[in-house]
Amino acid sequence: MALLVYILSYIGFAGGNIFYDSMIVDVSPKDKLDMLSALGFSLGYLGGGLALLACVIYADPGKFGIQHITAADEIPNVFLFIGV
Repeated sequence: MALLVYILSYIGFAGGNIFYDSMIVDVSPKDKLDMLSALGFSLGYLGGGLALLACVIYADPGKFGIQHITAADEIPNVFLFIGV
């Protein structure tokens, strides 16, 4: 089952990249193409990093001086958050 989910997600990722690569030339002037591509790439990394930070804080908030108000069995919610 995990292999099937991985294959389907990889197909979806590759399909998304096809549309991204073909559409970027339509939404950006030729002289700004590199800047727009780099901006999109960097904002994607920023969003992923912020999501990781939120998950780390959620998984063990005591390390950051935040009072833990949820049960420890809610940690699998982190995996759901990352998947979305």
